[in-house]
Amino acid sequence: GKYTYEAESPDEASFLTAASEFGFVFFKRTQSSVYVHERLSSSGQTIEREYKVLNLLDFTSKRKRMSVVVRDEEGQILLLCKGADSIIFERLAKNGKTYLGPTTKHLKEYGEAGLRTLALSYRQLDEDEYSAWNAEFHKAKTTIGSDRDELLEKISDMIEKDLILIGATAVEDKLQKGVPQCIDKLAQAGLKLWVLTGDKMETAINIGYSCSLLRQGMKQICITVMNSEGGSQDSKAVKDNILNQITKAIQMVKLEKDPHAAFALIIDGKTL
Repeated sequence: GKYTYEAESPDEASFLTAASEFGFVFFKRTQSSVYVHERLSSSGQTIEREYKVLNLLDFTSKRKRMSVVVRDEEGQILLLCKGADSIIFERLAKNGKTYLGPTTKHLKEYGEAGLRTLALSYRQLDEDEYSAWNAEFHKAKTTIGSDRDELLEKISDMIEKDLILIGATAVEDKLQKGVPQCIDKLAQAGLKLWVLTGDKMETAINIGYSCSLLRQGMKQICITVMNSEGGSQDSKAVKDNILNQITKAIQMVKLEKDPHAAFALIIDGKTL
């Protein structure tokens, strides 16, 4: 039968519903395990799988990702990680980038359509590596003090590496009723409006239009850190590039002859 899911966020419920459409139905959760009905593509037969939940590495706004460590029925230990694509991509193994090109293309398309996106990845852990890491993780979890969160983040960082990219998800985040009209009236009243979002720039711009924060004819000034091929950039070169973009933006505003021209300033997180 059909299952109705209650989740911490609409995204989580959407993932479960989508997974069930592809033959992976989450149907039971205990304190230590999750159970999934898996439909075999070859025979159409449904089998039950159990995954023991070993660790949960929580999402924070700083980490921009969350992970779970599970053990499957064959005894394999897997780390499953989801998060912002910029965070996941920089943690991929050399042999984990098979789908990087297509995924990047899809993420751009999803962002331009105003969808909220996440990248999905995994890695297999051997028993010795996991045991050593888990001892440190348990020690950090039981630490009492102001540095507990920082310690947990450091320990989590140790294992969330050499990931293999699986793909990406996209979820529609509908505006609440009346939001565009409210923002439009605030703008007409002469208020300066700023929006802070964790979404990709393409998604943010699309949502900006849908909520009337951005309008047709408005000139956009985008200040962004361009990712290099290697993933790492010289800090001085990055700063120089940002200053160059700001200088050009100032010139653009100064040279504008229309006194009624409207500008929109869009800055990505790395630039800030």
